Amino acid sequence: MTTETFLKWLQHFISFTKRSAADPVSLVIDGHGSHKELDVITFAHENHAHVLTQPTSRSLLTDPLYNLSRTTTVLLVVGG
Repeated sequence: MTTETFLKWLQHFISFTKRSAADPVSLVIDGHGSHKELDVITFAHENHAHVLTQPTSRSLLTDPLYNLSRTTTVLLVVGG
């Protein structure tokens, strides 16, 4: 993902949130480089969005869809 693509997605996400300086929105994402660029951080800050990143290597442990897909793959291999 490029920074430009992520910034477009972030703009779309923010357009659907109700946020203010007193009640900001929080977004938890992985630590991909495109999520940490200055223009992304500036845009988020100006629009009252707190972007919290996890280390990329830890995202696999905390992402339930990753764990589900891994379990399904193992079951298909064992059952096949």
